[in-house]
Amino acid sequence: MDREVLKGFARIGFFVGGGGLILLFFEPRNSPEWVISLCSSIIGVLLVVGVMILSRWRR
Repeated sequence: MDREVLKGFARIGFFVGGGGLILLFFEPRNSPEWVISLCSSIIGVLLVVGVMILSRWRR
């Protein structure tokens, strides 16, 4: 993969994960919105971790 593609995926991961984490504090707990925010923050973190693993592996 190209380095620019990995940077783009990392930015998307930070955007999705960061937005989900911020919304966790404002949504009422045990609501559907809170669950979606939790899932999006997990997906964002997994995306960033995957980019980090791929970038280290490609060196």
